[in-house]
Amino acid sequence: MSVSYEKFIQRLIAYRKENGFSQEEMGRRTNLTQGHYNKIEKMSKIMSYNSLAVLNRTGVSADFLVTGIEQKHTVLNELMMQCSERDRADFLYIAVICIELGIKYHGTEHTSDLEISTKEIEVLRSDMEDKRTNNHSVWKCIRKINNLTQEQMSDELDMDIKTYRDIEKGKSKPNVAILSLVYEKMGYPPSLIMDVEDKNYLFVINEIWLMLSEDLKKKIERELRGFLEYICSIQ
Repeated sequence: MSVSYEKFIQRLIAYRKENGFSQEEMGRRTNLTQGHYNKIEKMSKIMSYNSLAVLNRTGVSADFLVTGIEQKHTVLNELMMQCSERDRADFLYIAVICIELGIKYHGTEHTSDLEISTKEIEVLRSDMEDKRTNNHSVWKCIRKINNLTQEQMSDELDMDIKTYRDIEKGKSKPNVAILSLVYEKMGYPPSLIMDVEDKNYLFVINEIWLMLSEDLKKKIERELRGFLEYICSIQ
């Protein structure tokens, strides 16, 4: 089992103990029997996508459990809250476009952050644009952005090619061990990969936002405030 998945289990156990939950209670919270959940903590079974998604929907961040990174709060949170609920997806998309252009022309504060932030923001934009199409696959998007064949992608994630192809085609879901490996080896957190109803785009956007220089953040914030004024003026 990968180190990243072991850390996921450690965080899961810590969460249970910090909240005073029994394994039976955690089983209920993940739609599992106590026995099955017990095997997950002992790592004799791997947590499924569906169990992680259930936790995520009840306020236990899948991103934190997999990455160990707490949700950040930036000015983007405040700006998004000024939007009506129906406009928030558009606001986040415009934020992604502004950040992508900023990285393209100004880079990030630290050169070491540039490659991963560029790839993350490209996946974000592509996912936001294509998620309503029938053939959309964030896995294919990630693979293409990283210039990998399906065989290379399956090797990178230590799975057989048929399993990977089924995941890319949407015929099956990645378990948490796979999600952990994607983050460990490629830097993509669950919010870039999970189904639409389980995504937390702001988790990813804020992480990239913090890589930008203060000057670039101010410029983007100014543009986003202008966008907010615009959508308010046309309603």
